[in-house]
Amino acid sequence: MSREIVLGLVLLLTLFGNEARTGVELNERTSASTPAAMRTRPSQQDSSRLSGIGRIAGLGEFTVALLWDNRVKVAMTTTNFEFERITSESGETAITVRGSGEETLTIHFGGPDGLSVEKGDRAIRVTRSADSSEAVRRLVGGRAITAFRQQVGQYERQLAGETAGRKPDAMDPFAYTFMLTTAFIGELAGDPNAIGRSRELIRRRVLAARGRSQQASFTMRQGENCWMTYEQALLANDTRNTHCLDSANNVAWYLRGAERLLCGAEFLSGAYGAESSYVTCMGLAALKLA
Repeated sequence: MSREIVLGLVLLLTLFGNEARTGVELNERTSASTPAAMRTRPSQQDSSRLSGIGRIAGLGEFTVALLWDNRVKVAMTTTNFEFERITSESGETAITVRGSGEETLTIHFGGPDGLSVEKGDRAIRVTRSADSSEAVRRLVGGRAITAFRQQVGQYERQLAGETAGRKPDAMDPFAYTFMLTTAFIGELAGDPNAIGRSRELIRRRVLAARGRSQQASFTMRQGENCWMTYEQALLANDTRNTHCLDSANNVAWYLRGAERLLCGAEFLSGAYGAESSYVTCMGLAALKLA
């Protein structure tokens, strides 16, 4: 009898021990699949499905990447600055400029939160109800930002000095958005005519190329429809900006600074959207694939 009791206890201990161990294994697998654990894994949408390296004479080398959620990431790195810009198909954009030993400048626009500028622990949101342009201007400074503006500005002056006829180039959309980005940062820094100068130069170049019949490169012949769509979107965006600025000039004088910055953000968002559509259509045919 006692032998049977002992055997029964051993059997019960064995069964409960197995269940306890099985429960632990299930809990570990369950916790590994919780949202909190999932967030520790690299997000696929932030990784690139295709990337390439471009070089524009007078401007320098840059990279372009198509992310898995169809955002376009453009970056340029030199010894003096690191520039990065990520744009969605809708034009929602985040721009960052950073340098060694300096706080990073971050600019957001094109999304539901409108235009905001951040540097370190300071953040300013630009709205139509108050003129925050002076506060923004104080954030947009530093060696890295100056170096970025200087590099792109030298390239823009190079283009302005060209007098010979030209044909469209597959790298033009990237060059133009670099120019417009620098111009917008210039307006944030207090130059109210920066975007206007770049707009006029780009418009002049687009119309000059449209009016000339020249042998295009193989890449441009392959993507002729992509270029024409981009060109039309760019010119339409330019017209919208003219209307926006006309409206901005009719508000109270003390609100015009903020209104003009919002017009600039809207214009730049439209230019980025045109570039994103161009990249989606053309791929990275003009770049050296990385």
